[in-house]
Amino acid sequence: MTDPTKSRPRGWWMAPALFIALVVIAAGLRIAPSKIFTLDPPLAQNYAKHVYFTNFHAKTICESGEFWGYDPTYGAGIVTGSGWFIAYLFPAVMGCVTGWDAAVIIKLMLLTVFILWPMGAYLSARWLGLDRRQAILAGFLEFCITQFSFREQGIMSSMVGSSLGMSLVLPLTAGFRRLNQTEARPWVSAAVLAVTATLIFSLNPHASLVMVVCLSAVMWDRRRLLLNPKCVGILALAPLAVFGLVWPWTKPMMKYNASIAVFWDLLYPMVHLGWNALNRAATFLALLQPLHIFMVIPGYRNFRRPGPEHSQVVRMVFGIYLAIVAAVLLVVATGQGPKVFPMRYLDFAISLMTIPAAIRLLEVLRGQYGRRRLVTTVLGFVAALGLSMLVFRPWQQLRTEMPDNIARMMTWLDENTDDQSRLLIETTHNFSDDYPFDFAGLLPRLLPGREFVALPTTESPGVAHSTGLTEGILNWIPIASYSPERLDDYMRVYSVGWVVAFHDLSVQRLREQPELFEPREQFGAFHVFKVLRAPSYFLAGSGKVNAVADRISLTDLRPDKDGEVVLSYHLFSSLRTVSGEKLEGVSHPFDPMHWIKLTNPPDAVEIVNDVSLGFPDFAPDQNEYPPRVIEVLRKLGVRTDVADGTGIVVRRVPSQEDLPAPTW
Repeated sequence: MTDPTKSRPRGWWMAPALFIALVVIAAGLRIAPSKIFTLDPPLAQNYAKHVYFTNFHAKTICESGEFWGYDPTYGAGIVTGSGWFIAYLFPAVMGCVTGWDAAVIIKLMLLTVFILWPMGAYLSARWLGLDRRQAILAGFLEFCITQFSFREQGIMSSMVGSSLGMSLVLPLTAGFRRLNQTEARPWVSAAVLAVTATLIFSLNPHASLVMVVCLSAVMWDRRRLLLNPKCVGILALAPLAVFGLVWPWTKPMMKYNASIAVFWDLLYPMVHLGWNALNRAATFLALLQPLHIFMVIPGYRNFRRPGPEHSQVVRMVFGIYLAIVAAVLLVVATGQGPKVFPMRYLDFAISLMTIPAAIRLLEVLRGQYGRRRLVTTVLGFVAALGLSMLVFRPWQQLRTEMPDNIARMMTWLDENTDDQSRLLIETTHNFSDDYPFDFAGLLPRLLPGREFVALPTTESPGVAHSTGLTEGILNWIPIASYSPERLDDYMRVYSVGWVVAFHDLSVQRLREQPELFEPREQFGAFHVFKVLRAPSYFLAGSGKVNAVADRISLTDLRPDKDGEVVLSYHLFSSLRTVSGEKLEGVSHPFDPMHWIKLTNPPDAVEIVNDVSLGFPDFAPDQNEYPPRVIEVLRKLGVRTDVADGTGIVVRRVPSQEDLPAPTW
């Protein structure tokens, strides 16, 4: 193994310095320096959503110490904080500690991830015993992957936390291996492992699984055990440290996953119809990336005939690579891809190839295999890089300015709407020039005081009672299937005063009902309609309402003839009244979640989200999706016997008679 402490040749620092300069300058080109510390959020696919919910969670962590809360801003009241968006945890904690806005934190994370991938590869190579030139070549290959591949598109489209977590796994593995081959005290290894593992988990739980695989590979060696008995104990204790640090915040998320398990199996495949095919295509496209193929060929040759100096490292790295790729292919082949996001694992597996490929390629560049091999290798790299640039169109700069039509629409909505009703904003899963990013996450920032039926894409608990309009689908049902009476009832139940639609089917259906919707303005592909029904946040009774995070204040309450007040806000078990009035739930077929009901209340009532009551169940029937919804799905031709996990097949488009009748 190369000893990095031995005497260094003169000018040894120049190559690493040039490499670091290349990495830092390339990262700096991703966002204008003047925009880094502004409050303008990144505007690419889902970043606006991440900014909003990160700020929300930073507030709940600072105020209650919990990573969840009741948010009336979206979806008629949601409890936000989800299992698969645990990636909000790290930036939320940073926001609570520093007081910085999430827009600043996420932009700094984006710059960091473009630096950390290539720098992490360089450090990992050094810690695994490669010499300086081999390590720089490994870092350069990682730099090319980060700048010219699926990874670059993922980072720029919103997956910065996930990618940042994955970028730490290989340096952690290599550093832990080196620490346990030196005379370092075991507690040093324990501290490094615990802190880094906690950070990785808070950024990306998927990376934690990869981390376990990598650390297990470090422990196993055919010739000798790399870890002494004390270090074996470290591997057992470090996860307990991670568990203790993160579990108080992640425990509610586990409960969420359990509560919604039936929904996940029943509806998720239907909503994302075709995702299995998409995952299969994306998986094979990722494996066929030109730069990946370019690295696999020399990496495999090095695996088959490794030099004596690096044989253990090459076998370990290639073994991890093969294990991850095989697992991903198995998951995708069985149709479970949408549940585990296989692209995230493949991204890490591809980066592993930088180690064996760098060893072999440096030998080629030194002429050990002849001039012909050298020329073909250089030409192969140029071709792979050029093809990657052609396919992925990299070097896009992060956008922080809204398109003109959306900016004008937001100004118009701010001037013409008020807080007496909600805005129904149509969302999409397929971003395009007409709908370039998920601007629903910007709404609370641009239209303060308003509430919105739209959820930014499909945010956590919102999917359990998806109330919104997405690509012509309203509440899981095509909007074309709604009768005028049902459309009017929907607007009443969700207190909708304005609709922003962009899909042709949605716009057409709203224009067909001039007695319900008045076209007001058009901004590019977006059409703004005013709902002619007088809106009210009270479904029964009347009064005044002021709803903010974790609190709903009611005044001037006037019950109906039955002594009831029903609010257009969802009820969760964590909600209670300050003065002790009982909260009851009432259902409606539009939504499996219950609405808040008060019986014979006083003139003023304060409803708060009490975190001491625990994280609530999302499905009202506790771990079972409401039978009325399952009945509707069966009418639609949806197979509901999904215990085998094979997914759902929709056989026909629903019609009006498939909708259940309202109960009140």
